[in-house]
Amino acid sequence: MQVKMRCLGDFFDGNIFPNGFKTGDVIVVTERQAQQLMASGHDHWEEVEKLIPPPTKAPPKADPSVVKATPGARKVAKDLGVDLSSVSGTGKNGYITASDVEDAA
Repeated sequence: MQVKMRCLGDFFDGNIFPNGFKTGDVIVVTERQAQQLMASGHDHWEEVEKLIPPPTKAPPKADPSVVKATPGARKVAKDLGVDLSSVSGTGKNGYITASDVEDAA
């Protein structure tokens, strides 16, 4: 988690940050750095807000109605009257191949 901090007075402490800060500067630091600043004994900092990262979006779930099949498998399935949703794929990434359809017929 990160924390937004505001500098309340000119500040320099080479142990925490190699560069100084001027009154009014707003910085974003890690929670650990914020704790160090607050514990440093200086009254130069105030916490503005904790920055909570937005939740990561989960990848969309695969649509179960979409069948992964090669074009050749689709043609063979149509010709033989095989329902592709009932066939297990042995091809790359689980794709249904023409031979999978023929085996299922």
